[in-house]
Amino acid sequence: MKTKKFYCKTLLVLLLAGILPGGSVLAQQYEKSRSLSQSFPATAETSIQIINKYGNIHVLPWEEDSIRFEINIKVEANKQSKVDKTYDNIEIEFSETSYYVIAQTVFGNKKNAFWADVSDFTSSMLNTGASAQIDYTVYVPTNSELSIDLKFGSIYMTDHYGKTTVYVSNGDFRGGNFTELDMDHSFGNVVIDSIQSGSLTLGYSELKLKHAGNIRITSKSSKPVIGSFNSIRLNSRRDTYFFEEAGTLSGETSFSYLTMERLNGNLILETNYGNLNITDYGKDFSLMNLNASYTDISLICGQDLGYSFEAYYDRKTKMIYPNELSSFVNTEIDSDEGNYLLSGQCGKKEERAPRIKITMDGGSLNLIHQ
Repeated sequence: MKTKKFYCKTLLVLLLAGILPGGSVLAQQYEKSRSLSQSFPATAETSIQIINKYGNIHVLPWEEDSIRFEINIKVEANKQSKVDKTYDNIEIEFSETSYYVIAQTVFGNKKNAFWADVSDFTSSMLNTGASAQIDYTVYVPTNSELSIDLKFGSIYMTDHYGKTTVYVSNGDFRGGNFTELDMDHSFGNVVIDSIQSGSLTLGYSELKLKHAGNIRITSKSSKPVIGSFNSIRLNSRRDTYFFEEAGTLSGETSFSYLTMERLNGNLILETNYGNLNITDYGKDFSLMNLNASYTDISLICGQDLGYSFEAYYDRKTKMIYPNELSSFVNTEIDSDEGNYLLSGQCGKKEERAPRIKITMDGGSLNLIHQ
């Protein structure tokens, strides 16, 4: 019995190793690759455009009056014929004038229809079981206008002071300091040191931004963490935001959760469902104007914060506030509709005391003094 077991185990090992007839080499991979480089002269007016898919893009600054592309293409599959078929359908096309330089990855024979070819090329790779990696390293002057369009890959940059436009999906973005950045990102992570001006469109993204000047953000199902900013115009849907040092924030939210460690500017916001939490206020805070529908709001106010307060609410709204606020008066505005006004002054009455005005329809307000 022992001899039979030993024989079966030995036979299985030999078959897996491909030594006996009937065995084969498991998951053998074939690959094919090539590299190319190209340089173009650049002036202060030259704009750069990069279009790619299935790979990463590294953008590196240099002081030369030129643009240099270094591109690596690699294809893998379990059959040489599959490698060759995919490999032969990948080309890099360059276009140049005195005003722009364009580099784009072209799939198939239609060289001027990049995105039209992408679906056919993707289907081809899925059917053949092949994979392609197309990586760009691009050396650019730091003040040049730059546009990057990438799917299924990541972009890595340092500081860039020219106007920058980025479209990236199913990949990450890592960047330094930007003078002007317009970004459309979905399905991945974004890490940026700073943006002076521009816009961010986020979908299913995780953002870490250290500092922003004056920007616009449109987001859905994302998780942005922002260190500090001067002003943000926000349009948010189903997001979770965390602000450390918030400047002036305005806009609309729906089913979103917002947390501010410190509010240093003004807050003018319309919220529908979701949560808003503010834990501290800076010396430049002067106005909060909220129009909230079925939103849970928590405001933590320190003892040294003096402010005037107005909260218009209905019977569907749950109001929680400290008993020691003796100056606060609760007034019934409309008994039939069940509308009320909670108003008062906290701290010293000053001409320039911050003003908090909230209009609520459902939800809750928790006013905490500590």
